[in-house]
Amino acid sequence: MSNGDAKDAAALRARQAQHQRPHITLLNLVSDTATSSALPQPFGFSISRKGRMIAVYSTKNIWLIRADKLPRTFMRTLELRRKPVAVEILDDGSLLAVLSNPHKVDLYRLQDGDNTSLERVKSVILTVDANTIALSPDGMVLATGYQYGIELISLAEKASEHDRRSVNCDPMDHLAFSDDGRTLLATTSAKLPRSTTLFTVHGAFDGPFTEDGELIPQECHVAWTRQILFPEKAVTAKQALLLPDTITGQVSELFAFDAEEDSWGIYDLAGVQFVETKEPPPEVGRFMRAESLEDALPTVSPSADHVAVAVKQGDSNSIWLYRLPDAYESNTAVYRELRQHSEHHTPVAPCAYVSLQRPEDTSAQDISAMRWLTPASHEPGDPERLLAVGNVVWNTTPDTPLMPGETAKTTGMLIMMDFNFSQSSDPCGQPDNTKKIEIDLDEALPGEKLPEDDIDFEREDRSKEQLAPLIDHDQSGVGIS
Repeated sequence: MSNGDAKDAAALRARQAQHQRPHITLLNLVSDTATSSALPQPFGFSISRKGRMIAVYSTKNIWLIRADKLPRTFMRTLELRRKPVAVEILDDGSLLAVLSNPHKVDLYRLQDGDNTSLERVKSVILTVDANTIALSPDGMVLATGYQYGIELISLAEKASEHDRRSVNCDPMDHLAFSDDGRTLLATTSAKLPRSTTLFTVHGAFDGPFTEDGELIPQECHVAWTRQILFPEKAVTAKQALLLPDTITGQVSELFAFDAEEDSWGIYDLAGVQFVETKEPPPEVGRFMRAESLEDALPTVSPSADHVAVAVKQGDSNSIWLYRLPDAYESNTAVYRELRQHSEHHTPVAPCAYVSLQRPEDTSAQDISAMRWLTPASHEPGDPERLLAVGNVVWNTTPDTPLMPGETAKTTGMLIMMDFNFSQSSDPCGQPDNTKKIEIDLDEALPGEKLPEDDIDFEREDRSKEQLAPLIDHDQSGVGIS
């Protein structure tokens, strides 16, 4: 891009920045005990579905952070034997699922009413080694993802080992349930040649029926383990997010990266196509490469009118906000002209930009997860908080050993972006108002020890052999238990 084009793009970007710059708080997460290695190892991160709990985990600990209280830190620390493969926590902090190793998930009850005692509920031995997990919103269904499909397991109190099933689909990096728990999304990074897959079970009042035609209400955990599942593939949709209907809650659209157009867009599940393609900022050009995307999935705001995506741009990480349609008329997206969106703005372009400059003396900085915080009570016009987490890699190499008395620090970052969408855009030249805070996670040590079983490998192999006949894998994608 020439200097003249760059100036034109910058001018257009200034006109199209439709929202006040958010109040940004950058929390640097440091720990001397996160690893026994001489070199820092990255943290793992997991954010609950409505952004109320953040799990930060290392080879020795899990730190559970209340997101609604930040920047004040209300934290609970749990001690581990090894770094988990994946972690999932419910929004109320009551249930924690830990993929302790590829073939076992440990489930812990963290609170029951006012009781905050730590209790291991059960250990689930998986039929196939997994790399990702997800809990349904009510905590009654566990989904695990592996190389050739997913495994669904009922966590109901009266469930038996038979209450599980396996379904074939493309490999995935992420699993996510819908808010009603009746749709499951299996998606992957836009960089990989894989399809996004959706699974849906009937609603509580959609059947089955008795011989007399009377409805038999079916609980969600029963439906997932007993109904025949028919995978829906979205071949060109990558790194996807469920977009449920704001009234019915049913999922009819995805916000995803369009592998054919090299851009973000809205994918219609019924029409099996993208119905709207978003545009990158002018300085990026018409198309963008999938390699420039962060690993974090897009995330939709509590009011369901904005979606955030994370990208890499030079020496910084950027978060773009796109508008979502208010309605559709004749298959055309309709956007209301709100006060904070001027006539200069096109709804297919980003309406806000947040640039996170990489610190000096670092070689990399990534955003691995994002969520909008949906508080227990949210009114229209209330400020909305976007959370992003990731790791910062400092310029430390084996050729530069630590000096006596020094220890390698594992550094993570937690970014809070507070948007006020009820106000119009900033005047030009508004200074950066980023606030930086360092949080030493080791100050929360020692933590509570997670109770774990000492299960030997022979016992685990026997358990998997006993479970294998319970699940039939069908190559068409339907698993029948």
